[in-house]
Amino acid sequence: MRILFCSDPLNSRSVDVDYELEMNTAKSLGFKVDFVHLEDLLDLKVQQALRLIEPLHTLETVIYRGWMLSPEHYEKLYQGLLKKNLELINDPTQYVTCHYFPNSYPIIKDYTPKSRWLEIDAVHQDYNSIYESVAEFHQQPILIKDYVKSRKHEWEDACFIPDASDKKQLDYVVKNFIERQG
Repeated sequence: MRILFCSDPLNSRSVDVDYELEMNTAKSLGFKVDFVHLEDLLDLKVQQALRLIEPLHTLETVIYRGWMLSPEHYEKLYQGLLKKNLELINDPTQYVTCHYFPNSYPIIKDYTPKSRWLEIDAVHQDYNSIYESVAEFHQQPILIKDYVKSRKHEWEDACFIPDASDKKQLDYVVKNFIERQG
């Protein structure tokens, strides 16, 4: 089994500094490591992104450990690696199931807090849809996040609402969340 790390944006032969400790740990445990050049992958230059990876004679499993990818980019990475006889541990369908919270919720709903979601268009048009969606939480604390990420590093301004019935706080946090998530 191999682990595929994102390379440093300026040096495709070394690991992205944010993954250096993980890569060194993986190597010390006997894992083979390879690099993908994320910028090339995001530009859909898949062969260029994987240029440092030698094709194998037999199929081998690989784990991607890097920055989040859209399903489209993950699919391109998956197909590009298959051409080198490397298969990501999760196929593109499994990636989408795990990557987007509404897709995984039916599988994990018995093990995770009760959750609700709205389409962003509904939120932009009318905050009443938010009030209706959170009404069942009464005065319980709630978290706001999108399908993939939260803003937990901005806990009080764009993530956490101590009382779901507090419309003023709800408006403030949701507005900040939407603006900061883009």
